[in-house]
Amino acid sequence: MGKAALAKKSGNNPPKSKFKSPVDESKEGLIKIIEALCPTLSWDEIAEYSKYDHNKLTDKAREKGAGHNIEIRFYDTILAGPLWFFGDLLVMGRISAINSALNLPWSLIVNDVDYSGDLYDMLSKEFDQVWAGASQEQVP
Repeated sequence: MGKAALAKKSGNNPPKSKFKSPVDESKEGLIKIIEALCPTLSWDEIAEYSKYDHNKLTDKAREKGAGHNIEIRFYDTILAGPLWFFGDLLVMGRISAINSALNLPWSLIVNDVDYSGDLYDMLSKEFDQVWAGASQEQVP
């Protein structure tokens, strides 16, 4: 091996990390939201979205959500996990540093209308507080 090749191979470049930056992960999440709202997107459209900056992706996700009567807000408070309310039913996921919430067990919580202060009521109150403070504006 020549000196030039050896120098290039053993240079001071740090090894590529297998982890994505928070901005890249956020952009990837926004693209997944857009894909979920528009299942008929072509691969070319998805590739084009990957070139968008964070703010343009946020606008596009909100635009696509509005077309389905879904309001998308962003918050800086972490909930116990994803919460999906369906009347008196709550489907709750878990947040994990290792796995996606989709790959973890979910809980079905039923509101007991005869008991005030059950788990459903506590999580509903937590969600309402976070939702009220969630940003409808551009996230920097």
